[in-house]
This record gives sequence, structure tokens and C-alpha cells, in this order.
Amino acid sequence: MNKSFLERLAEPQPDPGGGAAAAYGGSLGLALLEKIVRLEHARNRGAGESVDDWRQMLQEISELSGDFSRLMKSDVEAYKALVEARRNGDANQLREAVENAIHCPEKIMLTVRRALQLACTVAESCKHHLVADLLVAVGFLGAALRGGHHIALANLPLIKEIGHRQMRQSELSQVLESARELEDQTTGELLGRLHCRLNSECHGKCRGERHDP
Repeated sequence: MNKSFLERLAEPQPDPGGGAAAAYGGSLGLALLEKIVRLEHARNRGAGESVDDWRQMLQEISELSGDFSRLMKSDVEAYKALVEARRNGDANQLREAVENAIHCPEKIMLTVRRALQLACTVAESCKHHLVADLLVAVGFLGAALRGGHHIALANLPLIKEIGHRQMRQSELSQVLESARELEDQTTGELLGRLHCRLNSECHGKCRGERHDP
């Protein structure tokens, strides 16, 4: 029987490792985001343009889901290629393997950023009862973002040319910061909605008013 990804991740061997785990975490957040979008799509059927927006988001989510699945495999392949290149001692092969070992987690970060852009859009109009689930989805995506950055950063010292290393570090930082801005914006929006509803419910109970769930 084939082992699950989590079973293979827990085994005492180098791969799958942190990069694949980051992509897996991103896919979890994306799956939860898809659930929310599907619910909103069903609720908005017959509402004209709005239902088209949800349908388009579902298409984008499907594409991103495929990207995360491929990146889980690519990270393992990149690690194996890096080990092989270091064993062989071929400078050109090693240079290419190092770049791939950095590029793969960078692509995880870029994929997360696209998913966070969708989450930010969903946060503006999803129903109140979906806010908490969306916060969980954003949390998984944020963890995947930072995980990808950790792995890419760990491989940077393998770049021998200082100028190139600094350039790649700057590029990774730019991706990280732009995605974190989306994460913070979306989280702030959602927490604001939660607190607003909580305060409204509390005030209503104090006045003896009834609020529907």
C-alpha cells in the first residue's frame, strides 16, 4: 500500500523535506479557500456578474492546486539533484542544481502570493460564517510562504558568487514582503469583521435584542 505524504514526511530520511512540506501546507490552505469559493459560487447563482467572478476564481484555484502538487515533487527532485551534483563535484552541474534548489521554494512563495491575492478578494465579500475558515486558510498559506523562504534562504550560501547571492537574497525578500502585505491585509480585514460581529452580538445581548446566527 502506498504511504501517504504525511507518513513519508515523518520518516527519518532527507526527502520529502521542508520545501515539499511548505507546498503541502499551501495546498491545504488552497483547498479550504476552494471550499469557501464553491459555497459562495453556489449561493450567488443567478446573481449575474458576481457568479462569473466566483467561477473565475475556481478556475484560478484549480491551476494553483496543480502548481502546488508539482512543486511538492519538484522540491524532492531538486534536493536529489543537489546531492548528486555535490557528490560528483562538477562545478557547472552544481551551479545549476543550487539554482534549482533555490528556485523551487521561490516558486512555492510565488504560488502562495497568487493564492493570497485570491483570499484577499474573497475576504471582501464572503459571508460572515465563512470568515473563520478563511482565516485558517490564510494561516496555512502564510506558513507555506515562510517555509518556502526558509528553504530558499538555507540554500543561498551554496552560491559562491557574492554578488549573485546578494541579488537572489534581495529577490526572495521582495517576494516575501509583497506576499506578507497581502497576508496582513487579508488577516486584518477578516479579524476586523469577526470583532465587529462579536461586539455587535455582545451589545445586542446587553440590550436584550435577538440576532440571527
